Amino acid sequence: MSAINNNNLSFELTSDWDIIHFTHLSNGVKWAGLLTLEEYADREYMLGTSEISTKNENDIFIQEHPTFAEWLGIKHFILKDTSLPIGNAKTDQIVSSCETLNRLGYCINPKRGNSIEPALILCIGGVWTQENHRGKKYAEQMIASLNKFYDEIRNRHDAPVAIKNMVITLYSEVGEYYKRVGYTSRHIPIHELTKLDQIGEEYCNGIQQPVGKFLGFSDYEDLVKLHVSKYARTLLKLHVEHPNSFVFTVAADIDIYKWFQHRDEFIKNKTKKGESGVSKFGFRFNDDNTHVIWHHNWNDDTLIIVTLFYGEESLSNDGSRMKQIMSLAIQECKDQKLSKLEFWNEEIPIKEQYPELYSTLSRLEPEGHLFKENGSISAFKSPPGYGPEEVEWANNTKFCWF
Repeated sequence: MSAINNNNLSFELTSDWDIIHFTHLSNGVKWAGLLTLEEYADREYMLGTSEISTKNENDIFIQEHPTFAEWLGIKHFILKDTSLPIGNAKTDQIVSSCETLNRLGYCINPKRGNSIEPALILCIGGVWTQENHRGKKYAEQMIASLNKFYDEIRNRHDAPVAIKNMVITLYSEVGEYYKRVGYTSRHIPIHELTKLDQIGEEYCNGIQQPVGKFLGFSDYEDLVKLHVSKYARTLLKLHVEHPNSFVFTVAADIDIYKWFQHRDEFIKNKTKKGESGVSKFGFRFNDDNTHVIWHHNWNDDTLIIVTLFYGEESLSNDGSRMKQIMSLAIQECKDQKLSKLEFWNEEIPIKEQYPELYSTLSRLEPEGHLFKENGSISAFKSPPGYGPEEVEWANNTKFCWF
């Protein structure tokens, strides 16, 4: 492995779509899945211009958060090695690239007080080094430069509260690699269900059919607004349990769910997967505000439960309601010809909260399908003044994945 001269490295924030397109064509080799490289680059452009990615251009949001709105949305970064020869000046010296999706969040920062405050929650994604430049620690240098870039923004004397409370997160597909640049893993196991017919017959047998309606693309904003008070209660509860810890969450926002749905629909349309007609993105119960929001991961032949919300807290321990939810999700898998159902343990803690479901799954599913190692390991960079053991990440689920 040859050493690199840091004096030749240039870390840059870019909004040049030619450069961004180049980085997507490059990392599409790994992440295109069922799409061609061009289709994948088109999808990334679509996601990069979606509602959550352009929150910094949303007039209403700018009015509500004028002091830090400019730092919301997606940001694209490249690392150049200026010692490399220049052909096409825009791309020939690019050795690594990444993105951050910056979203509104909330926290309790006990060094500032005991109240809930806004926080800028960043999530790093798309970390990629060009294949002919690997083995030189370019990615490590890039993330170190990214850390410094955002630290300098936080440390400005006039930085607003949300920037002061900034947290950087990521989801690692390379184990503990990011530990070397300051990130601490907070792994959440997943449950992968494959014995769907047997689960339906044994666990869901005899339940009443739920009364309600399926969720469309954007007809459930009223439900997402209910998450706001739930997330606030979660932060306050964690603060009581860990009074000296920094606790944070990504804010509830229907645009986050739309981002998942844009991915979903794009791949479905390109590959002709699933059932034709209007897509179903979840279900709401008529008798209260209980709802489930899911995502079709066509690349992995999987339906993922992104969010489960109970209209009444007591329902979270209601086995019959969980049976209805499982039945709905299993039927959606069948309708869409998906072979697996998946959810994160923090979203549905089967062992602690649903003993009958846990018992059934333990008996039916092959060893290793429950509490499976997550292919996207959650990690965070501790805010200044806090060690990793003094940080509590609320709602660390598929919902805030990027």
